Formats: sequence, structure tokens, C-alpha cells
Amino acid sequence: MRVVVVLCLVSCSEGAPEPVRHSSDRAGDNSGAIGPPPVVPIEIATACPALSRCGGDLAGTWHVADICVEEALLLRELTAACPELIYDGTTEAVAQGSMTFDGTVATREVATAVTVDVRFTHGCAACDCAAVETALEDDDVAVECQASCNASDECVCSIRSSVLVLDSTPYTVTGSNLTAADGTTFEFCVAGAELSFRETTVPPVEPGIYTLLRP
Repeated sequence: MRVVVVLCLVSCSEGAPEPVRHSSDRAGDNSGAIGPPPVVPIEIATACPALSRCGGDLAGTWHVADICVEEALLLRELTAACPELIYDGTTEAVAQGSMTFDGTVATREVATAVTVDVRFTHGCAACDCAAVETALEDDDVAVECQASCNASDECVCSIRSSVLVLDSTPYTVTGSNLTAADGTTFEFCVAGAELSFRETTVPPVEPGIYTLLRP
């Protein structure tokens, strides 16, 4: 169960993530329509606040309101390939979407957008910036590097991706712990109209603290 928001590395010029089309917005279904969720920022932080798990009633629909992802976890695959990687910042980080829990199945409709700017040192890339682009690009990730190294022999690159996720997965809840059908685990807290959760699978596939609100 990929209940957390998938980060999307996209250019600011391409705008916000593709709007999520909810079941209540589709033609022929106007009953109980709550409208689309807002576009909200994703915080890339050195350290995210701790989550105080408390459990609670997950039932219903929740709109994504805030995401905090720690810098080291966001970049872990890049730093694993290049321990000397230099992170210059995130130029865009936004999310839009919702989750619905019906007691047995969690449904997610989420899009995200993130652009990160990094530099690959000579020791990692040997100034072959074209090879860096080729190695990192895939269906969801686009990489744009300057054609040649800078004065410090570094490949200067912008890493971008765009992801829209629509899925449904069975789950079970025990106290303040949620377990998805694929074995992924989360801890959560429902406080009034606010839901906070984080993945506790080791290592987490999609790290971060996620806050959602009832619409």
C-alpha cells in the first residue's frame, strides 16, 4: 500500500501537479461532492517533527494538507550513488490529493511535484554530465545537466519527475498502527479533523510525516 504521497520532481514552469480527478467530481456523480483538494507545499527539512501516535478513527475522506520529508531521506538514492553529492535546494515542492478509508480498503488519489538541484563532484561523475543524465532518467524522472562541468569540475543538474497515483489497497489497524496488504506499516494519529502518519517499514519506502484534513 503506497499511502504516502509520491514525490514528483517537476519544473516550476510546468506548474502545479496534474489536478486529481475525484470520484465525486466525475460526470454523473454529483451526490456528496466535496470539490478538489487544494495544492499544498511539501517541506524539505533537515529534520521533521516527531509524530505522536494515538490511533483513532480513520474512516472517511482526507485531503493532503502538509508533507514534511527529511532532506537526507529524499536524497538517499542519489547520495548512495555519489556520497559527495552537493544539494543546492528544492525549487518547487507541492502536492495535491486525498485518501479515503472505508474500514477495509484505503484509496489514494494523489499527485505531487518536486524539483531538486544538485551537483555531482568530479569523483562521482568525472565531468561526464551526459552520462549522469542517462543513468538517472526513467519514465517518471527527467534530468537536465549543464553540458559541461563548472569551474569546480562538478556536473550541475536539475532532477525532475511527475507522478499521479490512483490506487486502492486493503489494510488492517491495530491501535495506532496500520498494516497494508503488501506488508508496509505505518503509525498514525487522528486528532479531531486532522490525521498524521508516517511509514514505519525499515527502511521506509516513502519517508516523511504526512498531515491530512477532513474536507
